[in-house]
Amino acid sequence: MKRLINIIFLVFLSTPVFSQGFNDSIMNRVLFEEVIAYHEKRNNEVELYFSKVGTELHSKGSVEYMKNNGYRHRPSHSYLNSLPKNEVIMILNDIGVDTTEYDYIGRSEILARIPIIGQTTYQDVAKIAINGWLKSKGHQGTITNIGMFGGLEILGISSSYNEKTRSVDIALTLFTARK
Repeated sequence: MKRLINIIFLVFLSTPVFSQGFNDSIMNRVLFEEVIAYHEKRNNEVELYFSKVGTELHSKGSVEYMKNNGYRHRPSHSYLNSLPKNEVIMILNDIGVDTTEYDYIGRSEILARIPIIGQTTYQDVAKIAINGWLKSKGHQGTITNIGMFGGLEILGISSSYNEKTRSVDIALTLFTARK
């Protein structure tokens, strides 16, 4: 069964972004897997979770803001901050973790706008985003520091095709839970 799932996932990786219309769920999953692959290449064992709740609470709004206001963060954005207790509980419940073990979740977020040219695949978009973040001093820490300080690592990812700019807008939000 796992082999079948891996085969299906490999098909998604090589699918051009617009072969069936842009699918944000595929894009988000591929980017999540590419972040994991980046850490595996570094021999960095990281237990990383994907949170739909974190995506809805944080990443999705950032992508909408980018679409309407250009490539920048929302005015209320701060680079790093802690979440209110109710959001901590919702995110931990979403990934099935005991909410009594953690009382703090810090959040950082990075954005990308990737132009789509020709037969660009979801995997191409994910790799371009990761490489761009790694080359940016202000953004590389969010990717490279995953798993470096202990705690629970959770990602929220949202993406959307922006017809006006002919690009994929991405918001990756890293949530780090500490005891």
